[in-house]
Amino acid sequence: MDGGQASRETELLDPRQGKWISVPSMINNRSFCGLAAVNGLLYAVGGNSGNETLNSVEVYDPRACRWTAAQPMLKKRCDAGVTVFCDQIVVVGGSDENGLVLPSAEVIFHILNFFRLNVVSSPVFENTVTYAPGRSTD
Repeated sequence: MDGGQASRETELLDPRQGKWISVPSMINNRSFCGLAAVNGLLYAVGGNSGNETLNSVEVYDPRACRWTAAQPMLKKRCDAGVTVFCDQIVVVGGSDENGLVLPSAEVIFHILNFFRLNVVSSPVFENTVTYAPGRSTD
């Protein structure tokens, strides 16, 4: 994202050098996308292209120094909450193409390139992800 505009340009922080470095551009323009790192790969999830809300997923492999397209999410999501849990990417809420908040979550099983969609049982607030271990009595 460059000044709020969707962009393909990508920079990563190199902690050894203590500076940002340019890497190859993403496939699609994106702003307000979610990011997650799993097993040495960086995932860019959903967002907005400047013209539409996206369900596409791109994966950056720093060893190959390139982005590749992954299977798209089931729903188009912009500004969703994204976290990693047990090597799975969890995408919560976000807004659809009409700006409505989505009361659902998707799990990306990165090894299988597979998605599962669940409806969230309580309202999503500011697209945050919270993990609270415990047991349900339902």
